[in-house]
Amino acid sequence: MFFYNILNDFIEIKNFGNNIMTVSFVLTIILSIIQSYGISKQGKRISKHKSARAISVFFFAAQSIYSLGYVVYGISKNSLALIINGLLFIFFFRIVFQILALSFKKHNYFNTENIMTSLLLVLAPLLLLITNKDIMLLILFIISTISSVPQIYSLYKLKDYSDIEPKFLVSILVSSAIWLIYGITINGHALILSSIPTIISIIVFLAVYYYRKNYI
Repeated sequence: MFFYNILNDFIEIKNFGNNIMTVSFVLTIILSIIQSYGISKQGKRISKHKSARAISVFFFAAQSIYSLGYVVYGISKNSLALIINGLLFIFFFRIVFQILALSFKKHNYFNTENIMTSLLLVLAPLLLLITNKDIMLLILFIISTISSVPQIYSLYKLKDYSDIEPKFLVSILVSSAIWLIYGITINGHALILSSIPTIISIIVFLAVYYYRKNYI
């Protein structure tokens, strides 16, 4: 009965029916599964090649904290879809630990990315405790966007793309587009504002990836 009451508090359950919210809710669940597949493929590629030379650990650390922020934001908005999608932080964290392990094996303990990642992980609990959850999500989004800069730079600078899993990038792009629609249906302003630049950055990311891979 307790869990039944909690479940009924979620806006998706309250508004379940033939409407845009229900459709977007179902799509976000499906895309969460697809996104988890894309992230897992990226992790498997790192394990297979035993290399993460073209991958930014700070980028994945920021994505993991951003996803965890979705869980917190989802709880504040009574959104089951946000909470479920936010659980992807587990998959992101796994990749962060993979990259750090490879870096430590090469005795690269104190490079810039490792230091930035460590600071982010230390500050993460404080960011997640911000009272205004819209502001919290926007701050996490800004960090996430900034983290894409070293990743795009690494991709542009290096000519070896064997570490990058394109399915991961596509899954992020598609899921961000759906989150934009979902944010509109629940009036989640922070979700809307964070989704649009994410879509743009991933498009740039993919453009650089395919251009450098096919033409250079």
